[in-house]
Amino acid sequence: MIIIDIVFVSLFFIGSFGLWYRITQKIPELVAIPDQVIVERLHEDSAKVRLFILHIKAFYKETKYKEVFWKIAGKALYKLHIAFLRIDNAIVRALKRIKTAGIFNENGNGNGSGEYWKQLQEGLANFTVKDGHIRPVGGKLPQATTITPTAQQTLGGIHEVRKKRV
Repeated sequence: MIIIDIVFVSLFFIGSFGLWYRITQKIPELVAIPDQVIVERLHEDSAKVRLFILHIKAFYKETKYKEVFWKIAGKALYKLHIAFLRIDNAIVRALKRIKTAGIFNENGNGNGSGEYWKQLQEGLANFTVKDGHIRPVGGKLPQATTITPTAQQTLGGIHEVRKKRV
């Protein structure tokens, strides 16, 4: 999962750099264009858009075409609805396939045996929260059966440092 995140972040930065590079190359060319040409082009483009919208508006206002317009819109929305349902169904099937493959159940994190959660709860039973700090019950660390030796060594080192400060 982390690899996918790294790939997406790197693609984002590569794309951002490419966009920045292209824009910095085009800015001197754009500055050289006279303002009069830009204004004329803007009026031409806006006239084309207005003309396109005017054709759609005239088509819609015709009473004989209004029904056809709504049928086309209804069919388009229906097809979009079906596409979303198919995507949802594909996601559900993929999730079921992943669950039956046992990927979630290998370490007991999913709907598996639950041994992971039992071990976690047993390990947490040996600790209390006091003054916003997690402290072992009775001042001693539990046996290495609930905490890995590395974690026990780290926690032991932390307690030794705290004893030296006090």
